[in-house]
Amino acid sequence: MDLKAGKVFNPPNLPGWSEVSLVRHIESALGLPAVLENDANAAALGEFRYGAGRGARSLAYFTVSTGIGGGIILDGKVWHGLKDAAGEVGHMTVCPDGPVCGCGNRGCLEAMASGPSIARRAREAVAAGRPTRLREIPVVTSADVVRLAQEGDAVAREVWDAAVKYLGIGVAAVITILAPERVVLGGGVTRAGDFLFEPLRAEVRRRVKLVPIESVLILPAALGPDVGILGAAAVAMGE
Repeated sequence: MDLKAGKVFNPPNLPGWSEVSLVRHIESALGLPAVLENDANAAALGEFRYGAGRGARSLAYFTVSTGIGGGIILDGKVWHGLKDAAGEVGHMTVCPDGPVCGCGNRGCLEAMASGPSIARRAREAVAAGRPTRLREIPVVTSADVVRLAQEGDAVAREVWDAAVKYLGIGVAAVITILAPERVVLGGGVTRAGDFLFEPLRAEVRRRVKLVPIESVLILPAALGPDVGILGAAAVAMGE
């Protein structure tokens, strides 16, 4: 996106959105000024101002859902980077020979640990004939994988553990690069609660060597389904 121009350019998960003048459309429809921001950046700012990031000066936000997005807050401000492209944590490579991601790269964090990627690997296990209760479910979702993994299904647990491992690799990389005070994770996959956060924190502790990891809080998002609304409000109020 180009924040200053108010345009969106070819986002991977919104095919057909080629040079959409979104701000102009919204302002025309509502007769009010509008501000453009990436949804994960807005969510990061919302958590920073009103949620799990309150009191910190720096924060890295991950939203783990149908994709994996992110936002970076440094010294109290969203870090947009060159051409407003910063914060795309879901598109760092965590498995060089992994599956093709929607962005065109291979082995992105999104391709390895998002909700659809978890469900995909579960379906692949079923198609391979592996013994699992997953085959009893017509359309497997990541929530099904979490539930069966908690109930002791070995294949579901294997799929879940792999996703947590890759997510840990991604979180550890961001911590090593930015050394933020807090890492906040939201999105549908984080509804697994401690079943996600406890092994995730352990994986991160194993991998981060040059940052005082005991001082970095890894927390669930606090704003729930309102994070986008409150984040958008935080962006608008900042303007």
